[in-house]
Amino acid sequence: MIPMLIVGYCLGIRPERRLCEEVHLNLAYRWFCRLGLEGDVPDHSTFSKNRHGRVRDSGLLRELFETTVRRCIDEGLVGNEDPPSMPASSEQTRTRSVQPRERRRSTGR
Repeated sequence: MIPMLIVGYCLGIRPERRLCEEVHLNLAYRWFCRLGLEGDVPDHSTFSKNRHGRVRDSGLLRELFETTVRRCIDEGLVGNEDPPSMPASSEQTRTRSVQPRERRRSTGR
């Protein structure tokens, strides 16, 4: 189930029904999830049952997240320093108004 969630996260597939369909159809996703050609893809309801039941109460996701972050820091992929601050009124937050183009009138020729 975790590999399927990784596929969904990396590809931006948020709905669990759609994720199950994509894994069912795509051989590369099936390979990554170790399902093979004959393996059954979990039903979409399996995700919500586990999320609302077993996983939430066990602290498993927190432990997985903390272990992943710790390993990324150990490998030098992530630093411990604070990110640079950006003022709220920076150039990136400004929007510019877009003026509509004038339509050319057909002369009827």
